Amino acid sequence: MRDMTEPLLTDGPYSFARATPADTDEINRLLAENPMDGRMQVSLEHAPDPFAADFGLSDNHVAILARHRDGQAVGYCERTTWDAFVNGAPAKLPYLGALRVAGAHRGRIRILRGGFAALRGAEHPGEAGFALTSVAEDNAPARRVLTAGLDGLPRYSELGRFVTLFLRARRGALPAGLRPARAEDLPRIADLLNRVGKYRNFAPVWSAQSLAALAESGLTPGDFLLAEEAGEIAGCVALWDQSSRRQAVVRGYAGKLGRLRPLANAL
Repeated sequence: MRDMTEPLLTDGPYSFARATPADTDEINRLLAENPMDGRMQVSLEHAPDPFAADFGLSDNHVAILARHRDGQAVGYCERTTWDAFVNGAPAKLPYLGALRVAGAHRGRIRILRGGFAALRGAEHPGEAGFALTSVAEDNAPARRVLTAGLDGLPRYSELGRFVTLFLRARRGALPAGLRPARAEDLPRIADLLNRVGKYRNFAPVWSAQSLAALAESGLTPGDFLLAEEAGEIAGCVALWDQSSRRQAVVRGYAGKLGRLRPLANAL
């Protein structure tokens, strides 16, 4: 029988402890088998190593695993802290994510309450006094529970919305004025990103070193395209394949989308 990590707290039949590499298989299973609700059921997975899903950019990465008293892993969440701009200044910004509860235990508020309580002990001095979470627009159950003001859960307020586009990447000839970046361009890329990012709340703070380190996670200097004017970088864009660390897997379709999928595939 596997060694059990000493729980941080217990609530009824559930215990909550910091996840360790020994829990990797169970974490991957929870993330894969419990997709987000909505018109498209999408599982956001961190295989093969959920502890590397922050790309090495977080300086305070804590994962909490909930277990039923029978030993089964039934819930997971994580807290990462990133360097980001808040009101124009660099700050240590926490992010709460990867919240998943096994289907048979959904609706048990004590699992959410215990997970958030365990995460509170991960706070470090100097971090921002709030955290971010992103929730899919049509994940109505999560939005309803997290914004209901329930005792023991954080007080969530909507700050804004963003749209993610799904685009098919194709290689082609580069227009005039664009070129792939080189390693020696990274300091100037970081400078551009920071000069623009400071006017956008929660944009990451970059350095040449942090950009270079992402080569191990699929983002190399050559994945950037640069636009230059008079020898200065005027713009940049990068295509980052994150599949070695994170995967978005469509697990199913609801309603009309599900019924029309065979026809769409045929077309």
